[in-house]
Amino acid sequence: MSSQWASLVQSTVTIHMNIHEFIEKFRETIIKKVAQDSKPVYRPGADRKEVYELIKHIPRRPIASQIDGIGGIAKALRSRDSAVLVGEMGLGKTYISIAAVSALGYSRTLVICPPHLVGKWKREIKLTLPRADVQIAEKIADIDWALKSKREPLFLILSREKAKLGYYWKGHAKRQRDGTLACPKCCATLLDRDEVPLTEEALNKRKRKCKGCQEPLWEADRKGPRRYPLATYLKNKYPRRFDLLLSDECHEYKGAATAQGIALDHLGKAARKTLALTGTLLGGYSSNLFYLLYRLSGDIQGKFKFKEVKRWMELYGVLEKITYISNDEEGRASLKKAQEVRWHEKPGISPALIPELLPKTVFLKLSDLNISLPPYREVVHPIAMEKEHKAAYRAFQEELLGELRAALQRGSRRLLGTYLQALLGYSDSPWVNETIHDGNRVIAESVPLREDRLYPKETELIRICQDARKAGRRTVVYLIHTDTRDLTQRVKKILEENGLRADVLEASKVRPKKREEWIQKNRSDVLLTHPRNVQTGLDLIEFPEVVWYQQDSSVYILRQASRRSWRIGQSKPVNVHYLYYKNSIQEKTIRLNIQKLRTALLTEGDLIDEGLVSQAEEDSLISLAKAIINKSNETVSLESELDKLRSLQGETDTILADNDRPEEPWRDLESTPGHNEPERPTMDDSTPPAALQQELESLRKLRDEKTRQRKHREIQHPNQLVLFSL
Repeated sequence: MSSQWASLVQSTVTIHMNIHEFIEKFRETIIKKVAQDSKPVYRPGADRKEVYELIKHIPRRPIASQIDGIGGIAKALRSRDSAVLVGEMGLGKTYISIAAVSALGYSRTLVICPPHLVGKWKREIKLTLPRADVQIAEKIADIDWALKSKREPLFLILSREKAKLGYYWKGHAKRQRDGTLACPKCCATLLDRDEVPLTEEALNKRKRKCKGCQEPLWEADRKGPRRYPLATYLKNKYPRRFDLLLSDECHEYKGAATAQGIALDHLGKAARKTLALTGTLLGGYSSNLFYLLYRLSGDIQGKFKFKEVKRWMELYGVLEKITYISNDEEGRASLKKAQEVRWHEKPGISPALIPELLPKTVFLKLSDLNISLPPYREVVHPIAMEKEHKAAYRAFQEELLGELRAALQRGSRRLLGTYLQALLGYSDSPWVNETIHDGNRVIAESVPLREDRLYPKETELIRICQDARKAGRRTVVYLIHTDTRDLTQRVKKILEENGLRADVLEASKVRPKKREEWIQKNRSDVLLTHPRNVQTGLDLIEFPEVVWYQQDSSVYILRQASRRSWRIGQSKPVNVHYLYYKNSIQEKTIRLNIQKLRTALLTEGDLIDEGLVSQAEEDSLISLAKAIINKSNETVSLESELDKLRSLQGETDTILADNDRPEEPWRDLESTPGHNEPERPTMDDSTPPAALQQELESLRKLRDEKTRQRKHREIQHPNQLVLFSL
């Protein structure tokens, strides 16, 4: 065989290698290359001794890999302006962060945490560093007094509420003889952007300044509380005075314009470095991280502007493009139709996000501590509606869906929230007459069913709680509808009628600081509450049976609340139950949560395939990652894998015209034509040797594939994952 043909044969053998075979064959090389390129700042084997020397004076000793968390944080903060500790609930993040402060030798540390954890932070600091000066700031005078202290190290603790809340304000203007409002300084008439005189109501809606002299058109309202945001005071009076800002439960500060997000930004300016702690870094969407990382990291501020969240999503997330086409002819001399394009973010992240996290993030799991914890099991309960309930639900859904489609075609999403909440409420409360209004018009009305009977989901809840009590186990039940569509009293009643003692933890009756004590004193068989009431900082070790009677749409809350019972100190197996009605909005909610949960776990390097996430089809990116880690022997087509990996990061174009339903973006990728390898051609007497003929056929396919790629390249997403460049 000539050298030319040999070269061609050699060049195509690699192309036909199965992707899993490729990874298996070059696995060690890939691992070495990653290790070479990543250059970790902390190496557990080599650096532990150095870290131990820095913290050996601390009375409390770290457990197993807690020392690696301490070392990783210390190394990161020596070279960067921020670090993030992502650890499972109950891991000991508070202790790790305090020990890291000691290892770094910081003298002044500022702590912001949820209000019910202020006392816990003070206890943990005194247990870890008995000689530390620990102060709690309730008002401005407390801050000034603490910073006069000569004792070191100093820890100043602020509750999130004290940091963000300020005084009430109201509009301030001078009223002229004709009734219009004028600037109190230059007396210019106040006009809006349309040159219409401002009303007092508009002046009270947001803070404004005079267009002429820039005089503030607002003032403090003497009728409100006399307070000033402590975060703003620290930013203005004590910039960079603290060595470190410790932000506990940092995922709660991810909002763009929330008061607590702004408070975190202000506190960050009072410290030279920031350490953020969380058990749930990602909520399933790439945008969840943008504003948080922007406030924490100067690196992100150097690459993005504050308003560039869409560019962040384009680079690191998954965007869906939706085009709305009007039925009306808009062209004056043609059949042109009006179009409106909107972008919608979907659950998912790009692998390109990981390099932004790795240099500043420490990931720890409970399993890293080598502590024997009892089994943790998640059980999904799909429940069928009864015939009458199902028919009434479907009729109500179709009424709402027709109105929703009509509104979406007009480009309005105002009915979307109403649609979701009404269906979620009616599926669990079919005895309620749900009447939905759009202005003065009734657009949908449910048929109320009997209230004096048990429905299938209620029956299943009673069974779970009774079985738990027989086994000597107590149960916590999470409900989302605890206000307008309150279900807690109904559930409490049916549980008690079936011989179970039930209590309700209500946010309005038990203040955050008192909840830990209230739970410890409670002796009921079943505790009913909204998951937001217990999601952070509280231990529910006495309640090893956990039931999600209703789903929360936030993955942060889902993960936090589910792990309240499975912590260090738990001796009983923990079962987490998810109840939902099949073929209902509840099933769609739980499937969306699974997608977001899987993305969040993938970001943390957790490729689990059991429990709740096992209910969703596994995407190709996760399958590929498992192949690298677990040496998977699954045989699949290389071409099929590449096609799926490329399409994973692509945009989904959905056209909504007339009464068409949106295309399902999760349709099976493997059913797409063109993924199957064509049959090999038969050979005759003139055919070259079999191996060479196969390679020639491969070259023809390679040529066709390159042509197809050139045609398709212009519509590819700029961040699509491409493993091989052909």
